[in-house]
Amino acid sequence: MPKSFLNRFTKIYLEDLSDENYFDIINCRFGDLVSEEEIKALITMTHELEHLLREDRMKYSNEMNIDSQEKFNLRDLSRFFLVYTCPRYSGLSKEDRLFRAFEIN
Repeated sequence: MPKSFLNRFTKIYLEDLSDENYFDIINCRFGDLVSEEEIKALITMTHELEHLLREDRMKYSNEMNIDSQEKFNLRDLSRFFLVYTCPRYSGLSKEDRLFRAFEIN
């Protein structure tokens, strides 16, 4: 974008949220629906998924012309927990709720 256009906005730089930040926010929002252990495990799972996505991107970037950075953020975690705690899936096992939340069939 042209510099004259960009000068109209203020740039704000923020540090990434830590796992503790994610935990506190998710626990505050969904803590009455899921245990602390589940929250910690699911935050850890997102890091593992990020790692796998990064490996795939590195492995196939030349073939597929992939240029994006795969990173889960608070919006992604919030959406995940919304699906994971959805009353419609309350009768399902934890594993089945995980499949629903990540839309894995």
